[in-house]
Amino acid sequence: MSSSTLLAGVDRHRDRYRVRKTFPAPFGRVILLFDTADEANGAALELDRRRRAGLPPTDAVGDPTLATCAAGLLAAKRVSGRRRKLTPDGEAYWARSLKPWLEGEHAATPLSMLSRATLEDAILARERVAPTSARNERQALIAALERAGERGATFDRAILRIQAPVVEPRDRRALTARELDWLADRTPAIARRLVLLQGTVGNRIDELFLAERDHADPDAATLFVPAAHCKERADKTIPLTLEEVVLVREQLGGLRVVDGSSPTAGCPATPAGAPRLFLTAGEQVYPTGTVRRTAAGPVPWRHSQYDRLVWQPAIAAAAADWRAEHDLGEVVVAGRTRPAPTPFEWWVDPATAPADGRRRADDDGRRWITTHDLRATAVTLMRDAGVSREDAAARVGHADAGELVSAIYDKGSRVARVERALAKAAPEGLRAAAGAGA
Repeated sequence: MSSSTLLAGVDRHRDRYRVRKTFPAPFGRVILLFDTADEANGAALELDRRRRAGLPPTDAVGDPTLATCAAGLLAAKRVSGRRRKLTPDGEAYWARSLKPWLEGEHAATPLSMLSRATLEDAILARERVAPTSARNERQALIAALERAGERGATFDRAILRIQAPVVEPRDRRALTARELDWLADRTPAIARRLVLLQGTVGNRIDELFLAERDHADPDAATLFVPAAHCKERADKTIPLTLEEVVLVREQLGGLRVVDGSSPTAGCPATPAGAPRLFLTAGEQVYPTGTVRRTAAGPVPWRHSQYDRLVWQPAIAAAAADWRAEHDLGEVVVAGRTRPAPTPFEWWVDPATAPADGRRRADDDGRRWITTHDLRATAVTLMRDAGVSREDAAARVGHADAGELVSAIYDKGSRVARVERALAKAAPEGLRAAAGAGA
């Protein structure tokens, strides 16, 4: 007769019983699934006994479940992360990528019983709705199995040869200076300076979210990005232009002559003593529109919060006003009538759109510029102003000599640049210029 009382660490999971127990590193969380409550309670008692005795979850590596291997990898990442400064985002990435193998339908399967075909089908199904997630989850699966193999576990090595999902790099879009100003004018005041600064400096958004007050030095006209805050894992000091120094001074609350026509003069500054350069307004906005002040006051930005409170409202307003200003109508995409495309928002056919990682099961075909497109905007503006590709690459933190700038981020017109160069070097023609220099 099945037990009606579930012990600590045992709960119902769909139509089965799940046991979850945490062991010290490197084993981490152990997750097992059983058909009956008695089996689950018995396993929970055995795991508790082994943990109290300082023993591993099993006597030997034996035939652990996929969930056990995934939990062991996550625990190892967290331990090594404390030694090697794994960022919070890095830890979140591994936890998110391992989740299907920790909790999904294959979690309770022993490694020896894993089937390449079954796992490959699961990854392919995931790829159809979320290509980037499928790629990351496949990588996490391979890493967990390779670690288990090094520790003596046995499994079908053909699983390691499952092809990685293809995620095409999204074609970056760059705004013109006028379009950047247009977007900034429609950005909520709390983040208007942030948008303008990213649009000309080219920081990754995380670098600005994590920027501390002391990292900005308007007197020296520099912005410091420590290694821990950037993808390159190397300190970088970014020189700022005059207009960027003005934005930084305003954000720091410094005294200045207020220009009534400035789109940022009335924007809120960073509170005195605040740890970060850019913070939220300290308000919680509910979907109903209700606004409530948070007890903690202004806090650092999170991606989801920034997207919901700043980026999406700014994009929607910029696109709507652009259509009205330019008297744009509607277009038909994939048999559906849509608002006309703008520099900020456009529409694609989800059935034929590239697998660039932005597809979802409920994809309606809407696409929009992202914060990373402001990195392309900054690079393109620098190149249009005559900054060399090597110097533009150095300013945004690339380690190469400008190859990424040319391949991905520079969206300027080469023809227009040649025209400007000729107009400057030889306004009356090349023969006239050559004769003048003779």
